[in-house]
Amino acid sequence: MNEIAELIQDISGGGNVTIEFKPPRKGEIRRNYSDISKAKSLGYNPKISIDSGINEVYRWYKNGNERTIWGDRYA
Repeated sequence: MNEIAELIQDISGGGNVTIEFKPPRKGEIRRNYSDISKAKSLGYNPKISIDSGINEVYRWYKNGNERTIWGDRYA
């Protein structure tokens, strides 16, 4: 998570933001051992990197496209 938060911070120009760790919520997953190797063994191959994907979503959002996800309720 820290790497993704730092990547978003870099892309957005967010400066030096402190990441706050809070106590876990009830039912929250404490460890995640995600691994793409099984998907790759079944023929999946990502077309873009996580860096490129987050950058693309950030630019899309900044261009006013948040309404297409949330509607007018949160815009």
